[in-house]
Amino acid sequence: MARREDVEMIIKRLDECKPDFFFKICDGSSVGIDCMLRLLYEAGRDVSSGEITEKMGVSTARVAVLVRKAVARGLVERNVDPVDARRTCIRLTDVGAAAVRRTMTEVEDVVGKIIDSLGLDEIERFVETSRRIKEIVTEKAE
Repeated sequence: MARREDVEMIIKRLDECKPDFFFKICDGSSVGIDCMLRLLYEAGRDVSSGEITEKMGVSTARVAVLVRKAVARGLVERNVDPVDARRTCIRLTDVGAAAVRRTMTEVEDVVGKIIDSLGLDEIERFVETSRRIKEIVTEKAE
């Protein structure tokens, strides 16, 4: 069983390195506009609000707010589905697609710098350790 001192030390060291900062940058899964834009970009087609809700794992109200903000910024267009007028379809604009490509390039640059600094082997060990930690934490939560 882990000693209390060791547990406290690890918690303090994790807090110091703020790993969540990196993942928020990389993942875009701060469950915001960036995440929605990437989803639309990868889909390569009109996507219903319901699909966005399902894939992002957020409420319909949250998606409505994100879509409204993205429309206001010219990143997406909102249209009525020609087949089912009850559905709203969201389409990435050219401006939105360019924003996604910029973000993806920025993420790739950051990851490239990390690999150059730490080496691929160390990053792979980190990823594997992170996966195992997630399994342990998920197992406890269930």
